[in-house]
Amino acid sequence: MNSVSDDEIIAAVRAELATKEPLVPASQDAVDGAERAIGYPLPPLLRRLYLEVANGGFGPRGGVLGVPGGKWRGDWADIVDVHQAFSAAPGSEVPDGLVWLFDWGDAVWSLVDCRDSAGMMFGWDPNHGLEGALIPTGRNLAEWLSDAEALMEKDLVGRLEEAADRFVIPLRMNEGFDEQALRKLEEEIDRCGTVWRGAAHVPKRAALILAELHPSIEACAWLYEGDMRQRIQEAGVMVSEAVIAALD
Repeated sequence: MNSVSDDEIIAAVRAELATKEPLVPASQDAVDGAERAIGYPLPPLLRRLYLEVANGGFGPRGGVLGVPGGKWRGDWADIVDVHQAFSAAPGSEVPDGLVWLFDWGDAVWSLVDCRDSAGMMFGWDPNHGLEGALIPTGRNLAEWLSDAEALMEKDLVGRLEEAADRFVIPLRMNEGFDEQALRKLEEEIDRCGTVWRGAAHVPKRAALILAELHPSIEACAWLYEGDMRQRIQEAGVMVSEAVIAALD
């Protein structure tokens, strides 16, 4: 059983979307219309996400498809668009009630089972033939989205580490001060703060990166002299203040 509640998933999705452009929830009419077109009610969690948070755009990468009225995701307008297109295809191997939710590319999809209130997830990969292309994952929608949040967390930490290295390593190698790299580092710190502010914990790797930034920059400053040393020291203070503001 999934130990994460629907409310926790919704809160996590809101935090995810805080790092993106504002996305508008779907209208009640749009959700009701999608359910009529599909022929099944949407799983309650997916319905709530559409109505309370955003009409698609949450989850892995560029986000899942929404209901009519939202933004296009890749080649598709919404779940009704792709459902109708694939349901009409000759020899469809997908049972009624499974809805194409997320396009991974290369014909690989994640589908949600609207016949089940938990929204069990299926994979679709026809690249080795249609036989066996539909794959039960054993996970419901909440668990699938939780995995997506874990992937997003990994991506955030990776981006933070890359930005830190891009600014600090040239300083350490006596290659000079990169203003653009400093701005990028501050942006990534702010991005992490937007997601993790108020969270019960910060990923351990991210906490180590953030804790080491100011001491590392300060140490690099002593490799230089005069105005350059002062500028690097000022940058260290700016980064330290950005970390405090982001996680306050």
